[in-house]
Amino acid sequence: MNLIEERIRAAARAAADTVTPDSVPPLELPAARARRLSRRRGSGRSPGATWTRWAVRLAPLAAALAVSGILIAVVTLSPPAYQGEPAYSPTPRPAPLTPQGYVASGQVPRFYVQVAAHGAAGKNPAEAVVHATATGAVLAVVPPLAGHSVVRVTAAANGRTFVLVEEPWTAAGRAGTARSTLAILNLTAAGRVLGTGALPYTAAGDASLLALALSADGTRLAFASQPATSRNEPTLTNVTVLKLAGGATRTWSATGDLLGAVSWTADGKKLAFSWQSGQSVSARLLDLTSPGGSLLGHSRVVATFSREAVLGGTLVSCAPGSLITPDGTTVVCAAQLGHAGPKVLNPASGSGFAEFSAASGKLIRILGQAKAGTRARTAMDVLWSDPSGRVLIGAVRLAGRMRVGVISGNRVTLLPVTVNPAAPDLGSW
Repeated sequence: MNLIEERIRAAARAAADTVTPDSVPPLELPAARARRLSRRRGSGRSPGATWTRWAVRLAPLAAALAVSGILIAVVTLSPPAYQGEPAYSPTPRPAPLTPQGYVASGQVPRFYVQVAAHGAAGKNPAEAVVHATATGAVLAVVPPLAGHSVVRVTAAANGRTFVLVEEPWTAAGRAGTARSTLAILNLTAAGRVLGTGALPYTAAGDASLLALALSADGTRLAFASQPATSRNEPTLTNVTVLKLAGGATRTWSATGDLLGAVSWTADGKKLAFSWQSGQSVSARLLDLTSPGGSLLGHSRVVATFSREAVLGGTLVSCAPGSLITPDGTTVVCAAQLGHAGPKVLNPASGSGFAEFSAASGKLIRILGQAKAGTRARTAMDVLWSDPSGRVLIGAVRLAGRMRVGVISGNRVTLLPVTVNPAAPDLGSW
């Protein structure tokens, strides 16, 4: 029984209790009507007696009206939750999510992999360490291939496939001119090592690895590198896409500098990167269906990171490096924020994670905003994005320390990630 039915029954019982058995007049048949009329026309009863008689006879009607009035009041004054379907239920403000909450809800990956060196002064080769995102607990330690040391790592969108970049290692340290090797790492659903193995590709030792990223389906690896050049030669940047099965490659090249990360769209048809030409920095989108060749000729500018990017009176200056969200709609960067009066960022008014439309290049929102201050939170780098860019994992500087957290709206939830300042990566999700 619902609450409205209970209130109606209670009201009916209360009204019924006001009518006593002796107050109900006897039932009169229609034949008595003439007698009642003659009494009304010529009766010698006093007005008081007549009123008393009618009061007795109207008591049941009054009781019925009382019940009706109570029912109307109950229905009218009852809260909206009880006036029919669908019931009104106000949506509560969501409680701040913990790292465990973000992982349990599937909003962020369950695992991440870091490069960790062991031994005094890094005298041992570096290993890959698998951690639980929610707790930071070590789930597995993955040693490098024989005679190598892990230097970089990247993750696929499934959160269980990783590629390690390894370089030859000796007791004296890394051999700087040797060729780098790639190795694949697969995890179980519990974060245990399912298998590892070398990939059919090695990179020239004299090339400087700038960035790498695994495609969403884990079948291709993109990496940016710069071959060694003399001081008088222009800087050449290569972007190479490698098919993990078979080792086939395709390369695009241009003179200039690629900054920060490279990132894939979920459909595997586009690759985003930040490009610097002179003083101009822009996010570009490379068409991976093209046959290779000119890096700039087969890519287009999707956003220009300059101090003229304005949103709601705020100027934005992006840090080097950006990510494109997997759905291909948004480009994200860590940014310093300023006032939109004079177009300068001195002093900066704070920081956050700026998101630009990949279609128009316009600044559309800023997540994780924080005002400037001696102990303020400062956005440093974007490490991971969900499909739409609404939830990020990023690096922030807080109280003089580098930390990693989940960014959603203006909330930054710190993760139990141990940051090794000497490691090339904070972690790969």
